[in-house]
Amino acid sequence: MWLQTHILLGSVWLTEKWQCFAPEVKEIGFYGQNDKTLGRFLVENCFDTKLRCLNSKCKKDVLRHVLGYTHHMGRITIMVKRVPPNKIPEPTTVDFKGWRGPHERILMWSRCKLCRCVVTPYVPMSYRTYNMSFGKYLDLTFNNHRAICRTGICPHPVHSHHVRFFGLGNLVASFKYQEIPPFQISVPQRVDTNEPQLLKMAEQKIDFLHH
Repeated sequence: MWLQTHILLGSVWLTEKWQCFAPEVKEIGFYGQNDKTLGRFLVENCFDTKLRCLNSKCKKDVLRHVLGYTHHMGRITIMVKRVPPNKIPEPTTVDFKGWRGPHERILMWSRCKLCRCVVTPYVPMSYRTYNMSFGKYLDLTFNNHRAICRTGICPHPVHSHHVRFFGLGNLVASFKYQEIPPFQISVPQRVDTNEPQLLKMAEQKIDFLHH
């Protein structure tokens, strides 16, 4: 049985007006090279408003950027927004007994693009989800389009039709998958040439230059 241990994808940082850096291709080895946990990615790359763009002409925070990942025929767009106080509701799980760890301060929920409504409860992030490989999370989103919502409310695939939300305080990060059709390759038509005639013209030109 073949087990995939990495993902090769393209990434780019964008603002409303320009592209801060040229797109780059990176390889993420699950739980290894260029990888971090999903929770750590959210805390360091999405919820740290002190983080500034490394482009000297930009220097804006994460709230004014869009991060895009592309792989095969799909793209994941990550956006972070600030919401009004108390906009994110309390967890709706019946067994929630208060915050017990840093990972549980991150809430998760999903909205279906086809049902046009929130189709999952607001749940604290589990310890296992927080420590999941971010590269593996991207890999599942790009390649697993069979998983459906376990709540029974929505019949549509989770990874391709749901917008996933992660909230911390008054910040919300959204992960949205979209299919992107690849460019078609157009092969030029073959041009037949009269090789003897071209050879004769070349010989005449060489004779002219020598005389």
